[in-house]
Amino acid sequence: GALRVHAGAARPADSSALPPWHALGLVVRHDDEIRIVRDAHCDDVLYADRTIALDRGARATYAFAEQRIDVHAGATIGMLAHAPHIDVDSAVLRGVVVGGTVHLHGAGGFACLYGEPIVFGNAPVPPADDAAVAPRRAISLTRHFSRMPHRYVHGRYLLPCDVRLPAHTVVQGNLVVDGTLVLGDGCVLRGSVKAHRVELERHALLHGSVFARDDVLLASGSCIDGVVSAGGLLRLTGARIGAAGHPVSACARDVSIVGHACVHGDLVACRSGWFHASR
Repeated sequence: GALRVHAGAARPADSSALPPWHALGLVVRHDDEIRIVRDAHCDDVLYADRTIALDRGARATYAFAEQRIDVHAGATIGMLAHAPHIDVDSAVLRGVVVGGTVHLHGAGGFACLYGEPIVFGNAPVPPADDAAVAPRRAISLTRHFSRMPHRYVHGRYLLPCDVRLPAHTVVQGNLVVDGTLVLGDGCVLRGSVKAHRVELERHALLHGSVFARDDVLLASGSCIDGVVSAGGLLRLTGARIGAAGHPVSACARDVSIVGHACVHGDLVACRSGWFHASR
């Protein structure tokens, strides 16, 4: 909004209402379309009525477009970018990138992304014998845990050991696991999880939040539709976090994306974020 006012040459009567880039000594470069040529660096605030394109090796510190931003191979965003659609091809995004749809191809890196959705690569065509269509049976967690040490306190199952939930089952309950929790192929868990480590095998679904001291690993076709927090590695291999119309926050020390993946909401890598996405 402030950029639109600035672009219209309207200055606020109150000097204290001046936009923040004035205090930072930054200049706004405004045009219908803006292209930063190969290997050029631009520290101005870029504001385009339509599109911004960063050619190979280009760097933009701030980029705001009303329609689209294209980040080509080897280019980067230094601080902040925002547009309804952002397309990234084999780039390392050092700043915060916020879009309606953020689409990343090839291989590159990131620190903080927000999109509804963030899409890595192209969605694979599911095989005819997709495991997701295998029948599921409902089981009781109380019965399943009857042969292992556990307690049930304030609506949560407390388990002092590694836990594996069977493939192609539907279970309901909140879990606190002092070890690794594995959801087998096609398993559906309706409940939130706190564990040292969480693994979702192919087509497993977790309808709830996940808080892990160490890693959270999602295999092909798996999904977590709640908040995800991992103290170690968050790895998505053909997986999804969040859902359309239900954005969530996913944060980890390190994030690794392999192949196709989709996140609805924000994805934050505190130390390093890398993707090797399908084209």
